[in-house]
Amino acid sequence: MTADQSQLTEAALRIERMCQTAVGGRLASRTLVGWARSFDLGEPELQVLWCLRQQPSDGLDQTTIARRLAFSTAQVSATVERLRACGLIVQRLTVGDRRRRLWRLSGDGQILATQLLVHVEAACTAKPQQADTTLGRTAAALVLLAFVVGASGCTRAYYRKQADAEVNCIVDHKAEAVGALPGEFRIDVDPRSRMFDPDDPDCPPMPPDDPISHQLMNCVDCKPGAPCWKHAPHTPYSDNPRWEEYLPLNDKGQVVLDLEGAVQMTRLQSTDYQQQLETLYLSCLDVTFERFRFDTQFFSG
Repeated sequence: MTADQSQLTEAALRIERMCQTAVGGRLASRTLVGWARSFDLGEPELQVLWCLRQQPSDGLDQTTIARRLAFSTAQVSATVERLRACGLIVQRLTVGDRRRRLWRLSGDGQILATQLLVHVEAACTAKPQQADTTLGRTAAALVLLAFVVGASGCTRAYYRKQADAEVNCIVDHKAEAVGALPGEFRIDVDPRSRMFDPDDPDCPPMPPDDPISHQLMNCVDCKPGAPCWKHAPHTPYSDNPRWEEYLPLNDKGQVVLDLEGAVQMTRLQSTDYQQQLETLYLSCLDVTFERFRFDTQFFSG
């Protein structure tokens, strides 16, 4: 055997080993996904939890977690924030370096890790089911999955709630730096405000419009509007019709405000403050999109 043939053989063996490793990795990933699903977790969340369980004393920083799990730092950052929002991990600052944060399991995280061990042990000792029963249950599961996806997936409400959850997770995490409580910075308008809209956010009615402007909007630049535009619901109100019911009135029907009440009223009715909250929301939404771009994307085709 010549030197060239020997090198080709070594290269072929290396390719074969990498292919076998990749196959094993895919099979292991599917198994982890099944275990994680039982606890409403994703595969990255389960791997981070287990990684922290192996280091129970001091905890690990995000860079170390990314290196041990072969994740990107952006993926670890997003995963850590989701676990923190669920109360499964807690953080502490490192002595001498306040910028370095160590993460470890919380009490709930330790309980979940124990439950995971029990679940996996039970799954390994369970007897395999009959082939016909498995086939029938698989068909029923596919039908149910198709129904659920058609009923709840890819809807306006679904994506709105998903965006709210991801943005609120980032805002709450950063709010701790200024001593604010979780949930303090939200774009949801208080029902006592004039800006509050009691209608369905996923199918809002059309507010009153200027008659001439409304007529011009029927066909803009020779382009007609959406076919369902004329059939949209209507509302006679452009602001909250019940906001005056929340005003602090005395026996004579006069508005009474002290210093604290005046500040609170200003905050409730301020369009500038609401605009700042919405600007913060949009900035965090950009962050979630950049994290999505740097995260691992699975596709087929």
